[in-house]
Amino acid sequence: MSVQELKDQIAALPLEAQNELMAFMFHIRHREDSPYASAVAKRVEDKDSAHWLPPDEFEDRLDGKA
Repeated sequence: MSVQELKDQIAALPLEAQNELMAFMFHIRHREDSPYASAVAKRVEDKDSAHWLPPDEFEDRLDGKA
């Protein structure tokens, strides 16, 4: 199967399935990246709510608006 065929099939998937696939691809892309894994673990374990982003700011950063 070609990359273009994969892209076409992915584009035809429902949004929820595309999101699941995106999360999977992100995971396999970074699973061997120790510095990245350490940084993510540190952030996940941070219980200080002063370091958390409000949902709107998170969305803006995710969309590249901030």
